[in-house]
Amino acid sequence: MKINISKKFKNSVVTWLGLYPTIIVSLLLEDWLISLNLYTRTFVLTVIVVPLIVYFIIPFLNNVVRRF
Repeated sequence: MKINISKKFKNSVVTWLGLYPTIIVSLLLEDWLISLNLYTRTFVLTVIVVPLIVYFIIPFLNNVVRRF
């Protein structure tokens, strides 16, 4: 069964579902990252989060929601 959902809505849900767990992971890394200064901490988080989102999480979620 295919449900008619707007592409913008679907993309926003996929993005939210992808970002939410990465924010949780970044909060779990907070104890380790707190010793770094703000710029280094931001750099480390973006180096981890951006490739994870772009290459793994969003493509996986796009495949999952393709049915809808």
